[in-house]
Amino acid sequence: MSTTIQQVPTDTYGLDPVHSSFGFGVRYNGLATFRSSFDKVDAQLADGVLTIRGVTKPVTANGSFAIGGDAFGNDRVAFEVQTTVDRREFGLDWQMVKPDGSEALAYDVTISAELQLVKQA
Repeated sequence: MSTTIQQVPTDTYGLDPVHSSFGFGVRYNGLATFRSSFDKVDAQLADGVLTIRGVTKPVTANGSFAIGGDAFGNDRVAFEVQTTVDRREFGLDWQMVKPDGSEALAYDVTISAELQLVKQA
């Protein structure tokens, strides 16, 4: 399984430090690429590699995997996976201290994906 995430649900790239060119840089190099394979059909864990902004790190994603037919008679495979990473490991170290002294953003980021693939006839 390999997927590249190209967009995030925000329209504030110019103002948002996380999604701007010095943050994730979505407009310039995509958000992320995750590559993995399930060793068994009933696997709950997928070891793979996550690339963000050109930095690749091994990760383990937790989730579920299902194979079956859909209502239209097509073969379908579905994945739901998630993993948590420290965004600083991928060069995403922007931070701002709020007036109360706390940090504006957490360093741990949970990435989740839901994919459904249909076999072409």
